[in-house]
Amino acid sequence: MRTALHPLTRRPVTVDEYIADIGHRFINAEIPERLRAVCPVCNARMSVRGEGVRQAHFAHRPGQQCPTINGAAIPYEPLEPANPDPEAGRRLCRAFRMRWQNHYHRMLAELPFMSVQEFIGVLEIANERNIWEHVGFPAQRIPFALLVLADYPPWTGVHRQGVPRRDRWYRFFFTHPNAQIADLWIERANPTQLLRVDFPAPRDRADRPRLAAMENPVVVDMEGEFLDRRVADLPDFVRGDVEAWFDRHRRFSLD
Repeated sequence: MRTALHPLTRRPVTVDEYIADIGHRFINAEIPERLRAVCPVCNARMSVRGEGVRQAHFAHRPGQQCPTINGAAIPYEPLEPANPDPEAGRRLCRAFRMRWQNHYHRMLAELPFMSVQEFIGVLEIANERNIWEHVGFPAQRIPFALLVLADYPPWTGVHRQGVPRRDRWYRFFFTHPNAQIADLWIERANPTQLLRVDFPAPRDRADRPRLAAMENPVVVDMEGEFLDRRVADLPDFVRGDVEAWFDRHRRFSLD
């Protein structure tokens, strides 16, 4: 992880900023151990790996449990619903189409410079995996379920004059390594949360970011009030592309 929380101020810091303020590790065992940085996700104390080299990063200590290291942070592969509810799925799809711009704006608040191609892309994945027919799927959870379906490198987002507006690679994942979409709304004693992290973009588009390069983990606030807000109309080309996609998929028909 490239950033963690300062042990005293709890503000995000890089390894260089942490060392500049707290200092290097000690050689003399009689000197008290330096204060350790804090993981912004699980609040565990973290070590510095590779101190003194260019790719130094924060790391959890052996035995610590955190969703950023236990397998949850790999790209999510959704399962199809075990007991699909087709009629509920049709109602959910119609409700989604009627308020799709609210969902788009809510996703855009979490994913900077989301493109209409990314939005349609996750809708395609949602259709392939039939997520709409999960039992009890509430409309308030749709944006968060969609966000977790893909990774978002800079080059799939909005461009200006051929240059990506987004300069980071974004990923969303669950705090539980074996969580599925239904865990977003099923009430549990230890509820599943959704995390957003970003990475420096690899130079080669064929590469994927390394987990050690993860930065800026944030717990996503999965509030449901966004459906009741009045939102500005999206640009004509965005509305045209999305409505054309809906028209090609009968399950979203408003007839």
